[in-house]
Amino acid sequence: MTNEPKDQAETAEDTAEDQVEQEFFNAPPPGDEVDPELLALPRPRRKQRHPLVSLAVLLLSLYLLFFLRTDLLFFLQSRTPQDMGNVADALDKGKLHPNSYVKLTGPPDRKHALLLKARFGGYEGFIRLRQGGNRLFVQSHRESRATDDEIPSTHVGQLVRFTDLPYHEALSANFKKSMSIAHDLDYKALAGALGAGGATPEVKDRKGRTVKLTPDSQMWINVVFPEEWVVQFSKRAYTTTEDPIKALDHIGLPYIADREASHMFHRFVVLATPEQAKKLMASFKDRTLHAGVVRRQLSYSANFEQLRTEGGALVIDARDPTFPVHYQRQGDKVVQVQEKAVKVPAAGVLYITTSSPFEVSPDAMVLITDRSPGDNWHYALLGAMLVLFVLINGYILVTRLRERRKKNAA
Repeated sequence: MTNEPKDQAETAEDTAEDQVEQEFFNAPPPGDEVDPELLALPRPRRKQRHPLVSLAVLLLSLYLLFFLRTDLLFFLQSRTPQDMGNVADALDKGKLHPNSYVKLTGPPDRKHALLLKARFGGYEGFIRLRQGGNRLFVQSHRESRATDDEIPSTHVGQLVRFTDLPYHEALSANFKKSMSIAHDLDYKALAGALGAGGATPEVKDRKGRTVKLTPDSQMWINVVFPEEWVVQFSKRAYTTTEDPIKALDHIGLPYIADREASHMFHRFVVLATPEQAKKLMASFKDRTLHAGVVRRQLSYSANFEQLRTEGGALVIDARDPTFPVHYQRQGDKVVQVQEKAVKVPAAGVLYITTSSPFEVSPDAMVLITDRSPGDNWHYALLGAMLVLFVLINGYILVTRLRERRKKNAA
């Protein structure tokens, strides 16, 4: 007897149980039924960033770009420095401009060189270029205080404004304290200052620079007197003073031994008119005489308030007992005179020199060596990121503005 009806009944029963189990698991849990009205509501939009945030980011990026503009412009320059030649010529022709990559030639002022401690290790050598006056300096990096390297006369690097250095005020004060500028004046300029009156008259030196003179301004004056000449005899050829005196007896002019000592020459002061001076120089042209004729030059030092002009002459009224003596004719002899007030004809004034504190020019520049445009690649990368921020946030602002216009129009 077969069990086929029984097997079919068991299979039908299993199928029914599977359907019940499936319906149970697929049915939503009690209380979690989805309300059809909720499904009909619009999906909430993602919260957007406020336009003021984008505006703030845009403005900050523009500010940083403005702050980095010199470094970015320097990066875009040619990697080959512009050869500007000599420092003095480049300054006179106005060829030097800040933030340029240049090559310059000029002797450094080694006497007043400075050594500054660098922020990130090592030292910065700071030096003035002599032919640049108070307008051009060079800064170069070194790893230690001591160096065997000589300071070169050719300099390659980036030009920057002196006032852009964070320590420019300290440098200016140091130069003003330790240095001075020499000014050469002519007699006409000095006479004008003496006649101008006032506590601090201004004059122009031979280079056209303005100099303020005070009563205490120190003046160095180099002069010659028309009739004073010096005949000097080599001490190698004339071991004693007797032989030179024999030679002088033949010139027929008054003379006297000069008070100014010399290790190389026997010196004698001779008083002669211009015509007599020509004959005097002609009589000692022979080189075998081992003698020569020169003008007697004298140097005086006095304060500005101790000078005055009188009848086309400069009067030095310093009353200094250390002044060199003056020689005058008394009959057929020459005598020494120690004058309290020295009177020099205008034609006899050779040099007038004074000095003023060293002041860095307002348009001064510094050449920073070992700095080339390629060194600024990180500024270029930062600049590119800032430009990207500007574009993205600018696009966001424009988009928000358009959406607001559409909303208002609707």
